[in-house]
Amino acid sequence: MLLYWVQMMAFVSVSSLIMGVAASGVSTHIILVTGIAGLVSGALSMAAGEYVSVQSQSDIEKADLRNEKTHYSRTQTTNWMN
Repeated sequence: MLLYWVQMMAFVSVSSLIMGVAASGVSTHIILVTGIAGLVSGALSMAAGEYVSVQSQSDIEKADLRNEKTHYSRTQTTNWMN
């Protein structure tokens, strides 16, 4: 479902870009270049967003693991002494 939504969002945004440029009366070559540029920029934007999202999640998981190891080591030391 999410993939369908992303595809429709990309289709609408690139179509709107192409229609806006075509309405200005430029040549077909310019319209084609604009469409390709819109597709590439959208793909790069999505890739960058996904990369940042994955890196953030990775950082959170690593910090969580460090906290759990610290807590576990303190708990084991405390239980051993009691």
